[in-house]
Amino acid sequence: MRAAERPVALVTGGARGIGEGIVRDLARDHDVMFSFNTSASRAKTLIASLPSIHGVQIDFAETGAADHLISEALSHFGRLDVVVNNASLGKPSSTADSDPTLYREMFETNVIFPVAVIRAALPHLTGHGRIVNISSVNGQFPPAAAGAFAATKAALEAWSVSMAKELGPCNIRVNCVSPGVILVDDVQRPAEVMAKITDQTPLGKIGTTDDVAKAVRYLATDDSSHVTGECIRVAGGYGR
Repeated sequence: MRAAERPVALVTGGARGIGEGIVRDLARDHDVMFSFNTSASRAKTLIASLPSIHGVQIDFAETGAADHLISEALSHFGRLDVVVNNASLGKPSSTADSDPTLYREMFETNVIFPVAVIRAALPHLTGHGRIVNISSVNGQFPPAAAGAFAATKAALEAWSVSMAKELGPCNIRVNCVSPGVILVDDVQRPAEVMAKITDQTPLGKIGTTDDVAKAVRYLATDDSSHVTGECIRVAGGYGR
């Protein structure tokens, strides 16, 4: 049985990459519920390695998915304290060859669904909640041929600031973490691309999932008790 005082965190897209790093970090002193869609085998491995987590497979496109996710967290752990909207979709796009279907899919995943999760979670967060939305450095520094993805992240950041103002009186804090290029084991980038990014990064290195998870931990705990409406860029100075 879980300790009554142990906080509960929900992390969307938590079976791999940055999401997995966040789950593993928070699980040190939180009970963690995470969602996944296509990464069932990785989710199974993650669950087996950590006794304080629970995973649920969910398709964001299904009607009522956000409500189901919150209900599952409450059913399993009995409370909810932290929401980390990490799940994201990014695909190349261009103005000349625009694909409205792809644009809508990215906005649904990166903006509309996170807000739906927050809306479903609100009754259970009032008085103590912490919300952390995972953005991207592309939201401030959009690259060529990725304008739609960058626009979704810029929208998420703007919405987060608005929500921070709206929900502050309820003692719910809303912040963002904006990663740059991060080393993950499920995405391989060409060596020349990584070298170029490293050269453009003042710290001269590529970030890790642990770097992002540390920023999320700060915003998800009382260490940041007077911080809301902010976006922490975890990019080694890239874009400055």
